[in-house]
Amino acid sequence: MHPELHRPYWERRARSLACWINLGAWLEHFAPVFFAIATPAAVAIYPLRRQDGVPPPLAYTLGILAALAGLIALWRARPNFFRAAEARVLLESGLLLDNRLTAATEGVAHWPAAQEKPRAVLQWRLEVPAGWLAGAVALLGLSVLAPIGETSALPAFAGPPPSLTQTQEMIGALKALEVASPDALEKLAERAAELVRRPPGSQFEVTAEN
Repeated sequence: MHPELHRPYWERRARSLACWINLGAWLEHFAPVFFAIATPAAVAIYPLRRQDGVPPPLAYTLGILAALAGLIALWRARPNFFRAAEARVLLESGLLLDNRLTAATEGVAHWPAAQEKPRAVLQWRLEVPAGWLAGAVALLGLSVLAPIGETSALPAFAGPPPSLTQTQEMIGALKALEVASPDALEKLAERAAELVRRPPGSQFEVTAEN
């Protein structure tokens, strides 16, 4: 059997393990920042949907902020990233291969046979970053998909304007006190009676002008 026959299998496993470790390190930094971005965005999106819809600049801004958060998380997590050689050592330790992969890489030993049923080397504990991501996605999903209740129009005002009613009451009080000129009170009463005869809409317009 050729000594290099199983090399691609182990190199592929080492690269895959390194990628998963690096992804977990990146998510640990990215997930809480993305949740902090998604929360105010979700709060803003829902009321905007009740008006004229979500403006495209808001969606663009959310995407840009998420991309920046991803880059910052990459920069912060990069010192903890594993290379393929480091993942290969981890494979040796987890699979009890006694440095056989390192020796095979150096050309002083044969590569071990490929495993028909690959054994797991690490137990992933991504509950915390997964929770942050799930919360962010849930908030954004609710803000976009939640039904919007119909806004009911304000009820039309029935009856004469309040200022007109108050004017009529004041005229009656002045007549009872007999402190104002009867002619002036009569003119005020005629003016109030004229306004009462107007349509409701024009009553409000006239009283607003006066």
